[in-house]
Amino acid sequence: MYESSLPVKNVSYEDLSAMSWVERFKPSRVVIVDYGASDATLQSLIASASDVVANITVVAVGYEAKVYTRQDIQARMATASTKVSVNTSGVRDRAIEAQGASEYSHQTDQTWNTCLKEQAFDNLKVKVLTAVEGREGIEGAWTDLCERKVPADFGMVVELALDQTIG
Repeated sequence: MYESSLPVKNVSYEDLSAMSWVERFKPSRVVIVDYGASDATLQSLIASASDVVANITVVAVGYEAKVYTRQDIQARMATASTKVSVNTSGVRDRAIEAQGASEYSHQTDQTWNTCLKEQAFDNLKVKVLTAVEGREGIEGAWTDLCERKVPADFGMVVELALDQTIG
């Protein structure tokens, strides 16, 4: 979809056959961009990639949606040195500083329009939630995320209008 001098492939976490595609390029390094896979899934992908190349970089854009125990946090901290964490807010702020808010906004709009034109999101489903409590609110969405009931091609938007009455 996008031009790059590097071979790029989007795959689901479960698609371990992707490593045969990677192997064709005889890479010196593999970069995995992790958008919040479960630890077990990510470790399985890393193990599969390590059969192809020793140098693996994980860019952690998100973390698994779940309630973390103290042990989970300690385990995550133990592997933190092997991942490059990306705070997209910080990246956005630096981009605005470098090119100015107006140019940043213009380029963001252009990129969004390109994505729409190329139908980059046609396979995504979106559910709009309008409450905080209950199954159809943030509460239910968070429960579904934590219980891994939300498919990868499913997005949730929470719309909370100011004029909604409390009661």
